[in-house]
Amino acid sequence: MHDNKIERVIFVSGILKLETPCMIGSGNDTNTDIDVVKDNEDIPYVPGSSIAGVLRNFLSDGSKEDDEPEYVKYLFGKRNSDKNNDDGESTISSIYFYDLSMINYRNDRISTRDGVKLDYETKTSIENNKYDYEVIESGSCFLFRMEIQLRRKLSYLNDKVESILYKILYSMINGEIRLGGKTNRGLGKCTIDKNTIKILDLNFNDKEHLEENLNKWFNFDWDCFVGNKKLDELKHETHINNRKTIKVPLNIETSIIIRSYNNLENSDQKHITSNGIPVIPGTSWGGAIRSGCYKILKLFYDKLLKLDDYKINDKVNSNINCIFGYVDNESKKAKSSKILIEEAKINNGRTLYQTRVKIDRFTGGAAESALFNEEPIYGGETYLTIKVKSEEEWIIGLLILVIKDIQNGFIPVGGEASVGRGIMNGDKIYIDNEIVDLNTERKYLKSLYDFIVGGVSK
Repeated sequence: MHDNKIERVIFVSGILKLETPCMIGSGNDTNTDIDVVKDNEDIPYVPGSSIAGVLRNFLSDGSKEDDEPEYVKYLFGKRNSDKNNDDGESTISSIYFYDLSMINYRNDRISTRDGVKLDYETKTSIENNKYDYEVIESGSCFLFRMEIQLRRKLSYLNDKVESILYKILYSMINGEIRLGGKTNRGLGKCTIDKNTIKILDLNFNDKEHLEENLNKWFNFDWDCFVGNKKLDELKHETHINNRKTIKVPLNIETSIIIRSYNNLENSDQKHITSNGIPVIPGTSWGGAIRSGCYKILKLFYDKLLKLDDYKINDKVNSNINCIFGYVDNESKKAKSSKILIEEAKINNGRTLYQTRVKIDRFTGGAAESALFNEEPIYGGETYLTIKVKSEEEWIIGLLILVIKDIQNGFIPVGGEASVGRGIMNGDKIYIDNEIVDLNTERKYLKSLYDFIVGGVSK
């Protein structure tokens, strides 16, 4: 009984801001195929369970429940999967995350996006694979609140919990935590403003301040509590980022259009924006990059290994699924993407209103009822940003080849590529802010070559 006595309580609050749109589905499909979760006043929010799951996965580095570090199991709770094992008792969570309520709601905080599955041979949409979904727009701010209760039987975690808390908050300050769906395609990036963080650490083993700490606990109020500890005062270890960041500056040669179906009063189709700024979603980058990877891998397996078509397709599909992840509804299997592609803003582009008409191929005249208006973006600059796990050097080698094809205009991004849209140019690639020179390029291409000729299937 005494083992369950609470010995320490830590309260944390801050302001969380969405840097990119966020998709957290409610299970409803009233407005789109996937509607965002909303409260009883129809205002979107982030469930505490969502952020708890994201942070648990982050701290355990994606491990399955049985393989998680012990401190993660004890802090977030664990289930006894072996009824015959007395040591396998179930435990409740010691960390509590409150629902994140939006503090700057406006009607334009929710927008609709479209998705489509592509055939990577033809780069055309696959029939019956188009869908739409709601997102909470970037710039939305939420009140982040968490509470940690350490009981006597977990007292050995007293020092570890500060390191864990520091890692969580430091990662959120630096935008390493993502919420909701499609996070590997740029959605759900969020940050916490360091200046808004408040930490109240109440230790009931501190006899000198016991009465004071108990009063603060009993009279605690989220709206007006005062912190007693700063983030940098927490005991912590050096934070190590296990991802390499590829950055590619690109210029849009002509025009680009990635269709948005919001606010189409004046035109039939317009380029997608986020908070009024034209963007290239991570899903659009992903489709173009995946198509490029598919073609390059297919060429390599053909020219380097002289495999027959069946074996080539098997190898290519296996490696594409390894890089980009997959969901198999029939076998109930899924795998997460090994690369993260950021949503990119387009700077200094111009929106031009155009009227176009579909031509009848037989007569050479205008097709009946085929006049339409659109608003593409002309010119401008953007950045392609990809994050890859450090050890996956063969993937980086493959991405370098695809990026070079994008830079040379061989792989367009977005729609209407047949009329010259989506073509880009550039001449520089950066990995972790260092330019990729010939020696660096050769190193990664050698890893790709060894992967292919070695017959490794990851």
